[in-house]
Parts: sequence; structure tokens; C-alpha cells
Amino acid sequence: MTQVWEYIKIALMNIRSNKGRSILTMLGIIIGISSVIMIISIGNGVKSGINGELNSMAGGQIAVYSSNTAENGTEVVFTEEDMDAILEKVKDMYKDEEVNDIDGVKIDFPDKWVHLRKSNTEPIIRVYSEASTMEAAEEIGQKIMDVINDLAKK
Repeated sequence: MTQVWEYIKIALMNIRSNKGRSILTMLGIIIGISSVIMIISIGNGVKSGINGELNSMAGGQIAVYSSNTAENGTEVVFTEEDMDAILEKVKDMYKDEEVNDIDGVKIDFPDKWVHLRKSNTEPIIRVYSEASTMEAAEEIGQKIMDVINDLAKK
């Protein structure tokens, strides 16, 4: 324990004898830490601003995931052919709307859209919807989910 006090005394003595170097070292540490804090704060502010802008543009964006169990508790397992057939039937049902089938089936309505995409890892179809309000996005998403469930039961 006495050796620790000796080291502290030597350190304080060196700080006193080299005041200019000690002040410059402390100043460098203060500037460095302040710079890191400032950069992180600016980054968080920019991130928050961008997120706010995107949320105001996206409106009521919501992702609705289908369940792979039916209401009576029995499991419904889709094959690749089942999912492709369901996507084709949905595409045919909404042929009067603007339909894009590059990656799944995206149906563009005048004021909203819905995108159906089969999962590459699970036997499910994911449904994404966007509208001007959360309620409208949930409504169109649920409508498409009901169509998929009806088609799956056939």
C-alpha cells in the first residue's frame, strides 16, 4: 500500500514540474471527448430528422404477416405451388388495378398499395400495405389477408 502512495506522489510531482505539458494533455483529452460527444449528438439528430421525414411521407405503413395455422388449430402447410397459385389468383382478382409481379404481387390502388410476397424461408405469404393513414393500411392489409385465407381453404 505504501508503494501505491509513492507512485501517486511521483505522478503529482511530475505533473507539477511539467505544467505546460500537463495542461496541453488535459486540453487534448477534453477536446477529443467533446468532439466524440458532439459527432454522436449530430448523428442522432440527423437520424431523428430523417426518420421523422420518412414517417411523414410514408403515412400509415404497416407490415402484416400471415399466420400458418387455421382458425380451428390445424396447421396449414403451403407448398411452393400453393403459394404461386394463391399469388396468381390474387393477381387475377385485381387485374383492373395496376399490378406489378416483379417480386411477388404488388397492387397499386389510387391512394394505397399492398404487396404480397412469399417467404424464402417459411411456408407463408407476407403482406405489406401502405396508405395515408394507419387505419387504411390495416384495412387493405386485412382485406388481402382475408382473400388469401379464403383461397388457402379452397
